[in-house]
Amino acid sequence: MFLFISAAILASTAATPDADWSRVRHLKHSTEVIVTLQNGSRPGPYSDVTRVVAATDEELIVAPLGPRAPVIRIPRNDIASVTIRSEKTRGSAAERARGVLVGLLFGLIGAANGGTGPTLCDKTVPGCIAYIGAGGVAGGVIGYLEGKSETIIELTLIYRAPRV
Repeated sequence: MFLFISAAILASTAATPDADWSRVRHLKHSTEVIVTLQNGSRPGPYSDVTRVVAATDEELIVAPLGPRAPVIRIPRNDIASVTIRSEKTRGSAAERARGVLVGLLFGLIGAANGGTGPTLCDKTVPGCIAYIGAGGVAGGVIGYLEGKSETIIELTLIYRAPRV
């Protein structure tokens, strides 16, 4: 019963929010968007991506990316869809935590001397803790730097005009 109700709620919310212009009105200045017009073209002369200048109930005002491009006023009725474009870099908290855990594991293996004989932990407990801690810090730094090198472009559809 719960599964059916959840599926019905998901289906109803997935079908209705496309034509919600309020999400366009609440876009912040300089948000990068991709606007598709009713005829399938894009408003910008240089790129598909434009920056929001303002949005009202009647129109969306955008500035194309490029040198001194004039703003473009697009009537709401001419817009087929609006998609937000955002760039994110890897190196999230989860990836750093994963790096720390891998570093801790390597630090523990190193402190245990690879399991091949007397260990650092047998001699001094503070030395063992320092060794494992250093491995965790090194793993966290490596995980952060490795994950930060990749840029992810995320596209989110926020408006689709109702079909006529």
